[in-house]
Amino acid sequence: MEILGSITKSNNHNLTQIESLVSQINGQIGIAALNFENDKSIYLNENSTFFMASVFKIPLLITLYKHVDLGKIDMQQRVTLSSDLKTGGSGVLRELNPGIEPTLYDLAMLMIIISDNTATDILYNMIGKDNINSFMKENNLLKTVTPMSCDNLLSSLAGIEPPKKADYQDLARIIDGNYIPPVDCSALDENKSNVSTPFEMVELLKMLTVGNILSKSSTNEVLSILKSQKLKSIIPHYIPKDIQIAHKTGGVYSVRCDVGTVWGPKGAYAVAIMGKDITDEPDIDNKLAKISLSIFEYMTS
Repeated sequence: MEILGSITKSNNHNLTQIESLVSQINGQIGIAALNFENDKSIYLNENSTFFMASVFKIPLLITLYKHVDLGKIDMQQRVTLSSDLKTGGSGVLRELNPGIEPTLYDLAMLMIIISDNTATDILYNMIGKDNINSFMKENNLLKTVTPMSCDNLLSSLAGIEPPKKADYQDLARIIDGNYIPPVDCSALDENKSNVSTPFEMVELLKMLTVGNILSKSSTNEVLSILKSQKLKSIIPHYIPKDIQIAHKTGGVYSVRCDVGTVWGPKGAYAVAIMGKDITDEPDIDNKLAKISLSIFEYMTS
């Protein structure tokens, strides 16, 4: 795969290695990483637009807690799970009997640590896409937009566009390893889907981690949720287990990404590794995890 950009100061062994690893992937890869302590950075295709897949749950989570700071939402509020609230795809809530009453905090935790789509859509519909997008714009994240819920995204991939809604049979087709979504589906249209750039994801994580976007209590709670992540096949995979990492993965069809903050021995750094148009890559997570390790080694060298 041709590398669309180049990493500055690529005479550094780790940076040269990253470019080599990227060149071995059949797809487009974007990378951004910034150390908060010493401004050490890595950028490759950092301003290119990438689909977020489930990484859009980070802007949603941060906007949710902004509403907490504004006194509009109590995270201990309970929501009664009904059948009409269930969304297909990843998660466990769709498998549970209606009637349980998780708190908004429970939903936020499930949304992040196991990427529960039902929890996500309950929160997404409560906050509203306009509020998420406005909050991103307020923070100068102009390329980070989230017009689609999980249900919208999955239905679109199944060939069913809003306002129509896919049923479980429609959604079951998506997880077939041989399934190819319609070429004109909104979920894979950068002008209609949930997108961002590696640069903006790193900027968002920096603002969160250093406490510039939420109150201290909300910052701590959001980071605690992100640190509880159970899906660890990319950023944390090869990094020493004693290193704290707050992150969220995302992936669907030809999209794979992971975005988060790593508390390394030489300072915390935000990192975004984003891929699109990925084909014939059954080992993509392992390849991206090796890129994450090279970033970690560079940041700690």
